[in-house]
Amino acid sequence: MVTKQQTSDLFVSYASEDFDNGVSDIFMALFECGITSTWIDRLAIKPGESIPDRIDEGLAKTRYLLPIVTKTYFKKMWTRSELDAVRMLAKPAIPIWIDVEVKAVKSFSPILAAQKAIIYQSNPYEVAEQIGNVLLRNKRSHFFKARESRDEAVLFWQLVYLYILTIIRGNDPDKDEGLNELNKMPRNNDTTIQEHVRETVKMTPDEMNARAEAFRKRARELGNEVRDEDISHLICGEIKRQQNWFPHEPREHHALQLIGIDRF
Repeated sequence: MVTKQQTSDLFVSYASEDFDNGVSDIFMALFECGITSTWIDRLAIKPGESIPDRIDEGLAKTRYLLPIVTKTYFKKMWTRSELDAVRMLAKPAIPIWIDVEVKAVKSFSPILAAQKAIIYQSNPYEVAEQIGNVLLRNKRSHFFKARESRDEAVLFWQLVYLYILTIIRGNDPDKDEGLNELNKMPRNNDTTIQEHVRETVKMTPDEMNARAEAFRKRARELGNEVRDEDISHLICGEIKRQQNWFPHEPREHHALQLIGIDRF
């Protein structure tokens, strides 16, 4: 979450009644996809602070308005004021529509209706991915500036995924040519990437296989079939969650659906 001094990438504009009707899922998906420079009232406004002042400050220091448009959104004074404010500030919006028709949006705001919107259909991670693509086109955004470090971390977690996949397939990672190449990649503290992968996983092969079987059993109970790749994504995602590391990959979320869980 951004502080008072920071410029946020996104300001989430929504009707409070909709928080549990898609807004919270979208916000969490943004966070889990690495889009963390996001202003939302529930986290940005502290007890005792002036709500109008903090909203004015948040709008002035954001790059994009993220209006989450619903039937309730049309009825709220605050949401109309937030739209008017960003227009006065000449800032762009990335609209998200939830269960609304073009005619209704046009009646509320012809300008808003004319902007290409992201349609939410219980697909928060797809929505977050589309928003991320917009932010990556803005070289001033925090999300763009953090791309290099994020890409390095993504590469590391791909190696963790491959390490797990090798074990649950019954193979010895020490005899895997690809994984052994990791020994040739030194880290700053004189350990190898492979050693860092092992330190991160913190599971024995027996523990990993027991976890994999538990996932397979849960999927079977739901009538779903999971592949070794899905299991590896699930275990990798759990390790990320334990370390409070984001983002999660879309494939990890797909694997979660196979065992009937929304998020790690």
